[in-house]
Amino acid sequence: MSIRLRTACFALGLAGAVPALAGPPSVAGPAAPEPAILVAAAGDIACDPELDIPDGSCRDAATARMIDRRDPSAVLALGDLQYEDGALDKYLLGYDQTWGSFKASTRPAIGNHEYRTADAQGYHDYFGASAGGQDGYYAFDADGWRLYSINAECAHIGCKAEREWMRADVLAHPRSCQLMFMHKPLYSSGLHDESSPRRFWRVGYRHRFELALAGHDHLYERFAPMDHRGNVVKDGIRSFIVGTGGKSLHSLGTVAKGSRVRFTEDFGILLLTLRHGSYDWRFRTIGGVTVDTGTGVCH
Repeated sequence: MSIRLRTACFALGLAGAVPALAGPPSVAGPAAPEPAILVAAAGDIACDPELDIPDGSCRDAATARMIDRRDPSAVLALGDLQYEDGALDKYLLGYDQTWGSFKASTRPAIGNHEYRTADAQGYHDYFGASAGGQDGYYAFDADGWRLYSINAECAHIGCKAEREWMRADVLAHPRSCQLMFMHKPLYSSGLHDESSPRRFWRVGYRHRFELALAGHDHLYERFAPMDHRGNVVKDGIRSFIVGTGGKSLHSLGTVAKGSRVRFTEDFGILLLTLRHGSYDWRFRTIGGVTVDTGTGVCH
């Protein structure tokens, strides 16, 4: 399965069907597998190459190897991709040496550490057109799904304009399955909980999004489907924090409402299998442990 890049999106398609030849009827075999694509996700990835980091404490190379072995169709990089300030020379010395091996299939989201360099210029210079332009938000199609990379640092570029763009894009590209990913989570049991994503969650909930992915807290956490007001609801957005890309790990704080799974013991990646009308998830650590799995259907 190949990725076909376009100006503001990429689409994943299957080869056309070959007409059946005429002949005697045959006994029906097992049904063909449902078309699906594999997506890998994590954030908070590469340590600062200019700092004296103890050997073995920064594990971005290990998470990169996990992704390389699985060869996903797309990699969602959930912000704070290069510490401490996202300067271009650090990207080239750090992130590029590990996660850079699948840069062509990476769809990034911008984080707060990227903005420690003026206008997040290092991030934009490194990812180029894949970063979605200087405002750092964009959308793309993936085999029936529409995915939204959100700039949760919207104070730098105009929150209202980004929200209006998202609302207009959802209306212009209706899909039965939708996902948004950004750096900061709306809900977390870690060190942070943020208000800036709420405006985007409001749009997502009203338009029946399935999933929201974030980093920022250096841990893994999955929440029950929730609305933008903090309520667990049947038709809500199921959210994940995957801040386990390699930089460091955080401890837990107070367990947040709606939290279902929390893990702080090891780095790892979230693997999503996206199908027409449904999805599976699996969080696996660099130590080979599957921490969390499940399945869901689109609204």
